Amino acid sequence: MIKLIRIEILKLFKHKSIYFIFLFLSLFCFANNFLYKLDYDKDGRYKYDDAIDIKKEISVKKKELARYDVNNNDDKNIYVTTKTELDVYKGMNNYDKNSWQYIKYNDYLYSSLYDINYYTYINKDKRLYDDSINNYNKKIKYFKDNNWKYFVNEEKKELENKLKDIKTTLKNTKDKGSRDILNKEYKNINNNLLIINYRINKDINYSNNYLNRSLLKYQSSMKEIDNYKNKKLSFNKKIDYYKLLSDYNINKYIINNKVNILKQNSLNYQLRDIVADYELFIVIIILLTTSILIGEEFNKGTIKLLLIKPFSRNKILASKFITSLVVIIITIIYLIINELILGTIMFGVSSLNIPVVIYDFNLDKLRIFNIFIYMFINILSRLPMYMMLVIISYLVNLIIISGISSFAITMLFYTFSEVINSMIINYKIKIFKYIITLNWNFNNYLFGNLGNFEALNFKKSFFIYLFYVIILLGLIFINFNKKNIKNV
Repeated sequence: MIKLIRIEILKLFKHKSIYFIFLFLSLFCFANNFLYKLDYDKDGRYKYDDAIDIKKEISVKKKELARYDVNNNDDKNIYVTTKTELDVYKGMNNYDKNSWQYIKYNDYLYSSLYDINYYTYINKDKRLYDDSINNYNKKIKYFKDNNWKYFVNEEKKELENKLKDIKTTLKNTKDKGSRDILNKEYKNINNNLLIINYRINKDINYSNNYLNRSLLKYQSSMKEIDNYKNKKLSFNKKIDYYKLLSDYNINKYIINNKVNILKQNSLNYQLRDIVADYELFIVIIILLTTSILIGEEFNKGTIKLLLIKPFSRNKILASKFITSLVVIIITIIYLIINELILGTIMFGVSSLNIPVVIYDFNLDKLRIFNIFIYMFINILSRLPMYMMLVIISYLVNLIIISGISSFAITMLFYTFSEVINSMIINYKIKIFKYIITLNWNFNNYLFGNLGNFEALNFKKSFFIYLFYVIILLGLIFINFNKKNIKNV
């Protein structure tokens, strides 16, 4: 058997097309890493987001302001509003777009700037004008001193006062409907206060860094999770709830441990789902391999040279299947080596020490993995799909006896499998739950995930997959053994 496998591998790697695909895979891997290096900053932020173009907004507001006459009573209010918006944009322009000052300038200083303009152009009260100037100068000093905690502590005091007011109101409210509304408001304010305390205790300001982004996501998922509790959920709602639960716990981990585990422009992140990211190349190599080992051999008649050797047909066919598996493994190893080399050059290796954090729905807790262990789990969960493509491709090759045609047919089947799956899932066509494309990717069930289709679970998919393997392998071996090689 080993001798047969060696023959098949040598035969396979005589084809220049294999080397071309591997070369193209390397180039694509380089391009992918280069784009992540180019498009993301050191904190893992996408550089070309939808941030406001401040200079453009300043120009627009200046033109808009010029249309109004401050001496005209009908224009005064809109003039003050527009002038305040212009002042805000000018102030923001003094800070980096990722800084907390830039992000919170409007929230913290709009009212002060509005008061200055109001008492300048409408109510020309000297005392109130001086008060508004002093108030603005006090706040802007905190901005210049980078004292974001002053504003957060002010927010905290405001929320605590609101909680006291609600408690007092609840004591004097007997109507159930009103109490429910007050209790809901109390809970929302209490959740916001929890986030404020996180900011203070964990030293997380409002700048556009990974900690603030995670805190905002944590806050958002915390609020939304409450909408799902104690309710009977549909399958789609359960998927949404599972996603929220995962986001909630993972972002909480990031905040508590201050580690950027979701940084996309890192070697760690690029390795996590490497087979999924480059799956098309793996599939092309699989189909090319099967086309060469079966379709081309029958088409050119070289299969006769193999059959005159002292090996049974079953052994010959089994060696071809094993060769296909070996090629899949070689491709994945080649891909990982490529990523390790290119990722190290682009991002360095420090991220390899960062853990992969996954929420396990079966255990109802976070699980911490080394990057290579997690990558191995991911690869194993996708191998059944690749092996099924090998089986389908061999069957098509034996029926059609044309490497090119069988390659094209199987590639079309793979390409449209997601479309087929989406139609079945969207229209909830339960009778089609037995189709192989819904049951060959066990990655969907990792760590207690629900999968994509309500009518399926891991156990059902496993037995459906096993049924296909037995039936299709049986058809292949029967067909291969009965094939009249003389007519090839």
